[in-house]
Amino acid sequence: MDAATWAFNLPTPGSVEVVLIGNKGSADIAPYMEIGYYQFGANVEQPPFKLTWYSGGLRPALSELLPRDVTLVNRGAMFIGDKGIILNNGGASSTPQIFPESLRDSFTPPTPSIPAPKGTTANGSMLSKVGRPALSNFEYGASLTEIVLLGVLSLRLGGKKIYWDAANMKAIGLPEADENHQGTSKEKGWEMV
Repeated sequence: MDAATWAFNLPTPGSVEVVLIGNKGSADIAPYMEIGYYQFGANVEQPPFKLTWYSGGLRPALSELLPRDVTLVNRGAMFIGDKGIILNNGGASSTPQIFPESLRDSFTPPTPSIPAPKGTTANGSMLSKVGRPALSNFEYGASLTEIVLLGVLSLRLGGKKIYWDAANMKAIGLPEADENHQGTSKEKGWEMV
């Protein structure tokens, strides 16, 4: 979720629906498998954006743009565009591949927009010296957390689709979502003031 949120500068989604597959879980335990559908509205940088999240061993159908011998591993990301696919098949340490292969020769990597840090400590130290916020600043972290927790909220509601009013931090027409995410019982010392 982090890679897509970062790469496409995703805002809070307009709707989230996480469909439970197999074991339905409980109030205390998440289901073993789920598919999440996130719909993001258009912004200055891009048209509306759809993100699908697979978990618990589920995988998307393979596109005809991928070679027949490609096998999707347990961790990765696939970005499907109008002309082709970028497949990161193995998580953050793997090298992304472009398909169809005919697009690879015409690909020009973008100019790096941020310097490459040598670890989280170096990232914070270096950026504070040049006057820029750290890459993992609170604003970005809060936005990513809200996106992820909306999926968790849909799970807690048995897979109901949530239309989210980000400005007011409320689900539209789904009062049980507001009750579930705001909660009423707070542990002593953790009350909101």
